[in-house]
Amino acid sequence: MVFKNLYTDAQWRDLQLALGHVFLAVADADGVIDKKEEQAMGRILHSGGKLGMPFTDEILISINESDFDVLQAAKDDSSRTDDVLRSVGVSSKVAGNNEANDYKKVLISAGIFIGGASGKFLRKNICEEEYSKVERIGNLIGFNANIVFDAGIADKIIANFVL
Repeated sequence: MVFKNLYTDAQWRDLQLALGHVFLAVADADGVIDKKEEQAMGRILHSGGKLGMPFTDEILISINESDFDVLQAAKDDSSRTDDVLRSVGVSSKVAGNNEANDYKKVLISAGIFIGGASGKFLRKNICEEEYSKVERIGNLIGFNANIVFDAGIADKIIANFVL
């Protein structure tokens, strides 16, 4: 693990937890977490090594190689959602700006993918409440969610989320 060695255990845990917090924020935006959203999260978690983004791939692989249940951990730690996402915005830069930005794009794309798994449509296939959560996640991690959505970046990343 090349990148993990650059972080404290707490920082690495927050990098892993961020995906769980993104899932909970977006999937629960409409008050119901459904099976399709859970399946979307499974696809995201199993895309490690397939994204062509070394830092992000290492985070995803580390989640899958451990007994760490990011969803349960995020639920248990739900009062820290904003803090975890803010810390990811800062600590991810240790890996380098390009790697950090790639991870932020994946977090935003994950939110869009989860939101699009079900719900009422606003922009393409995500409802207004869910997109609002994705925008907030972008603000917390320090990356404009609209850029990821409007420039087609999310579509390119989502295409790599495996079945």
